[in-house]
Amino acid sequence: MAFRVLISRVPIPSQNVHRIPVEVEHPEGAAEAYERILREFLWSPKKADTHSRTPHGGELFPAFDLILLGVGKDGHTASLFPGDQALEEENRWVVAVHSPYGFPPVPRITLTLPVINRAGCILFTVSGSGKREVLRSILEDPDSAAHLYPAARVNPQGRVVWLIDEETV
Repeated sequence: MAFRVLISRVPIPSQNVHRIPVEVEHPEGAAEAYERILREFLWSPKKADTHSRTPHGGELFPAFDLILLGVGKDGHTASLFPGDQALEEENRWVVAVHSPYGFPPVPRITLTLPVINRAGCILFTVSGSGKREVLRSILEDPDSAAHLYPAARVNPQGRVVWLIDEETV
């Protein structure tokens, strides 16, 4: 759908489009394959200054210019859900997330917080009255909200832009 609705309509080289390999049988394998794809495309000695080490001096993380995210009614973003172990990942770029999170409750693949938080810009789109209280909490008391909502843990090196519909405010 993303390709049909958005990517196919902009002049972007096909070698710059890297879809998650959902045909891989297990989500862990898909996450590993996608991380490999991203590393091969993004890593080169010329790009070394656009990567950073983990808090513990481990692997390097890429610095995307822009990451587009949403916020769920439970405060999740990407496929990072409240209480999931993926929120604590500090070394991987991409991880698998299993049911019962999200709707539909299917296995998912997500970028990790260290990758998301290296972005030059995060663009959040939020719509629907069911997200009003989560959004209010994130914007008014981000420190407290970070304990409850993964979206509140998004704190990029660059800036955050919020696109919010009237129903949500």
